[in-house]
Amino acid sequence: MSMIVRLAALYLLLKLRRRRTQRRRRKWVHRQHRQLGEYHRLFDELRLDESRFQRYTRLTVAQYDDLLSRVAHHISRQDTNYRLAISAGERLAIFLRYMATGDSYRSIANSFRVGVSTVSNIVPQVAAAIWECLAGEFMAVPNTEGWRSNAVDFEQWRIFRRTMEMRPEIVELCVKASRVLDNYIRKSTPETAEIPNATANVA
Repeated sequence: MSMIVRLAALYLLLKLRRRRTQRRRRKWVHRQHRQLGEYHRLFDELRLDESRFQRYTRLTVAQYDDLLSRVAHHISRQDTNYRLAISAGERLAIFLRYMATGDSYRSIANSFRVGVSTVSNIVPQVAAAIWECLAGEFMAVPNTEGWRSNAVDFEQWRIFRRTMEMRPEIVELCVKASRVLDNYIRKSTPETAEIPNATANVA
């Protein structure tokens, strides 16, 4: 009987230590996110340089702000007692950076100091919101020839230069979001302005 009691006590002790370790890790990740994450460390600086910002997001500062105002209510999340929610602005930045660079979820997660699962949730959520909010205004129902004639525009988003290792429905969301974003960029960019070149160095 005493052996059973000792084993039970040992189990509870190990469980308590594991919880403490996980709690410390969550605090560390949160602190890293706010202090070293790309959005908090670099984004405001990029906003001061239009060309760098455009290479980074594929949008001008004005386009980014306008797009955020359109989709924010679809992608915002509530703060909890345990953590502050990732802002709508950062969620949009994560999605645009993922599409612009073609980097893996893990690489994007490391840059923004968030979890890989967080990025994997944000990408389809923001893609769906962009399509829902912009499609009616910026996307006519395409025919086969329309898709072919605009295929070159996919080059702007480096995500399409590599194999997309994700569920087909998420690939579809990313394709839809990229198409409507291309139309949005063209229609909201003055004729004298330059649309970002996919071959240019990304900030």
